[in-house]
Amino acid sequence: MKKLIIASVAMALVIAAAAAEVIYTTNIFRSLEECSRQAVALAETCVKYKQSAEREREEFGVESASVKEKSAESEQAAESKIAELDAMWKRNKLCVMIFGNHAVVKNIDEKVAALAEQAKVKQWEDASVQASSLNSYFFGLADDTHPLLGNLF
Repeated sequence: MKKLIIASVAMALVIAAAAAEVIYTTNIFRSLEECSRQAVALAETCVKYKQSAEREREEFGVESASVKEKSAESEQAAESKIAELDAMWKRNKLCVMIFGNHAVVKNIDEKVAALAEQAKVKQWEDASVQASSLNSYFFGLADDTHPLLGNLF
């Protein structure tokens, strides 16, 4: 009888640990996906303001102060969101490596570094594409990590 109780308690602990891992990683991946989605939107906004400024320069020879101001604000917001994504990734990377595919984690690491560099040099078209691909990597990593029937067999 003692062996049955011990085995039942051990099984309950394993199930609780698995449930906690799924909840924890789901929260991590959800926050990373949301942050990368916001980074995409902000980078695309920077691209639009950059294109608007170029059109004004072509038509009038100068760009308006309002476009300059909005462009600077959007670039600052995008840089801030990308820095937040970078910090969030660095904070959670080790945990993700425990539960996730190491090749995917390495690719994400490289893309996050490239995204941060592109934001520094204000290459918003490339940053938008990079952030969008990061979003799909986070979604794929979450799919690979969660214990689904397809992942188990």
